[in-house]
Amino acid sequence: MEKYQKDKEDKLNTINRVFFDAEQGLLTLALERLKDLHRDFPKDAQVDYAEGLFRKDFLGQGSKAQELFLKALSHSTDRRKTNENYLFSLFNSIKYARNIKEFNLQINIARSLGLDDPDFNYFNEIEESLKQGLEYADILSQAVAQYEKNAKYGECASFADLAINCGNHSRDDLLILRKSRMNALRDLDRAAGASREVRGEDFPPKERLTLLEALKELEESILLDPYDHMLWNFKSAWLYIIENYDEGINAANVSINLCPDGYVKPRINKSSCLKKLGKIEEARIEIEIVLTEAEKMGYEGKADKELAANILVGLSAPPLSDHTSLTYIADRVTNAFRLTSQKEMDQWKNSSETKDLLKGLKKRVLNIGELWDIQYIKAMEVMLTFFALNPAL
Repeated sequence: MEKYQKDKEDKLNTINRVFFDAEQGLLTLALERLKDLHRDFPKDAQVDYAEGLFRKDFLGQGSKAQELFLKALSHSTDRRKTNENYLFSLFNSIKYARNIKEFNLQINIARSLGLDDPDFNYFNEIEESLKQGLEYADILSQAVAQYEKNAKYGECASFADLAINCGNHSRDDLLILRKSRMNALRDLDRAAGASREVRGEDFPPKERLTLLEALKELEESILLDPYDHMLWNFKSAWLYIIENYDEGINAANVSINLCPDGYVKPRINKSSCLKKLGKIEEARIEIEIVLTEAEKMGYEGKADKELAANILVGLSAPPLSDHTSLTYIADRVTNAFRLTSQKEMDQWKNSSETKDLLKGLKKRVLNIGELWDIQYIKAMEVMLTFFALNPAL
């Protein structure tokens, strides 16, 4: 079905909707909206800038974000400092510069505008550090550590992306950057998953964009340090989440072989994968080993022992009846609908906003004409594009 051409008002509404969806953990839906915006508004500075923000804050893609900030600058028809979109794009193009050459070029553009904004003064400190001989790659690495400390996961992952691709790093420094980025991306995935879980929504593996990216960083980290048993354990846990159970078992086995004593977490992950594959007895054997080893570890094994005990109870529990399963699903779907509807309505709190929404729909319907036409269906599609379309399960 052919989609309608958005007007400028629709553009702003859709940009706002992109960030609303992203905050709800609906990253693939947000990307689809951005794709539609680029189709309807090619070479549009506002759309470029919005996608840059989205990619740095929700996907941890610093390099890609910088490309979009630079596009926003090149597509700006109003390049005065009174144009906020141009000003913000310029600020971010300096902040997320991929190398020293790009940093100097963008900051010179800012100076040519005579900017006296306090936010731009921040870059004076960077210039002073560069004059004192600090490498630009090291400045990026320092930003990674700072954002990591302050739990700013999107910016931590974004700056790690920039730092990894800037300069020549030692093996140890590169490993630190890759670990920082993979952990920040995993934290972004946790936030998205928590938002969806509250509404009772599933999180399909193909939609876990930041976790899939985190796995790529994890693989690069393993190449740098293939004997790190904890990295292999993370791999087993994350493969379990994306439902790759066979590979999850293989990764757990590597972790177990590298550290056979005093580290039981990979056996827990292995047991979880085995259960999903229907290998209940094998899963039970792994959990019993965990209980024995955790007991030997004393206080350090307490948390793992409690988790293993709960898993063992679950392995021994009879399967749920169809009635119980359907009741659970019905409650979950109902709760998801209730929460999603409330969040949707919260977007239109003011009466004037609801009138604007109705006005926009009425405008499109009247354009079709007074007689029935298939175009009415397309008009309803227009209406529905402003609301989340993902299933509750």
